[in-house]
Amino acid sequence: RRTTISVVEEEEHVYDEDAYIVAEDTFAIVTRDGWIKRQSSFTDVSKIRIREGDSLGWLFKVCTRTTLTFFTDHGGAYTLRTESIPATTGHGEPVQRQFKFAAGEKVIGVISHDPRNYPRTAPDVTDDLCADDPAPPYGVAVTQKGRGLRFPLSSHSEPSTRNGRRCVKLQSEEDGLVAVYPCRGNEFATLATRKGHMLAYPVTELSLVRSAGKGFLAIKLNDKDSVLAFSLSEKHRQGALVRTNNGREEKARFSKHAGKRGAKGAAVIRRGHFSEWVQEAHIQLGGRGKGEE
Repeated sequence: RRTTISVVEEEEHVYDEDAYIVAEDTFAIVTRDGWIKRQSSFTDVSKIRIREGDSLGWLFKVCTRTTLTFFTDHGGAYTLRTESIPATTGHGEPVQRQFKFAAGEKVIGVISHDPRNYPRTAPDVTDDLCADDPAPPYGVAVTQKGRGLRFPLSSHSEPSTRNGRRCVKLQSEEDGLVAVYPCRGNEFATLATRKGHMLAYPVTELSLVRSAGKGFLAIKLNDKDSVLAFSLSEKHRQGALVRTNNGREEKARFSKHAGKRGAKGAAVIRRGHFSEWVQEAHIQLGGRGKGEE
């Protein structure tokens, strides 16, 4: 007999971790001090249990198969699967248990990579993109020394190692990230410095980069000055809210402090200084554009 012998090629099996995670909605909770937990539900935001002296920083409705990125003042970006966050109605645990933070490193921004929480990029921003520009959506960051940049969120969407990734390369040990946000591209970047200057301009004036860099001049600082507050606003009269050492509140807003990127901004106070940034929690309950800064 003449028998034809053939070789059957084995299919290559690719391990997919998501296939072993039950897909369900949950609420991811992060405090200002960097404590994390997830809960299936809660009756009211004010009823969420948080340690004494701490406060709610970020709250997202997310799928367990998606990820969260924790940005730190040291310029680091640490990405964790939502399913890995402890499920509890208690205080949760410090994010440092999941990652290798440096001494004193703290969380200053959190972004959810659940598609429902991604910002819809403004149409005019998409129209202005060059062929070699990374695709939106983007994040935006500003440092204490007045540097800023925009970057693609896709570069931080996959889980990281315990050592994390670089988001921004800081110029010196005295520098640090002030805040990181997702952005649509139609917002105003609003900044306030410790010595009393305020500046606001379209966030698209901050250049777009592909990978971690030192950034570009976001605001020109006087000697021994630094950026205290940075936030995004889609409204002319909204922006970073700060408090002076005398207890007076001032708000950096485009309607009053409009200028060009890299300018010094307006001198709002002549005596005293800004001592506190008044921040609200960032809340996204399953829909884009519902965050509050």
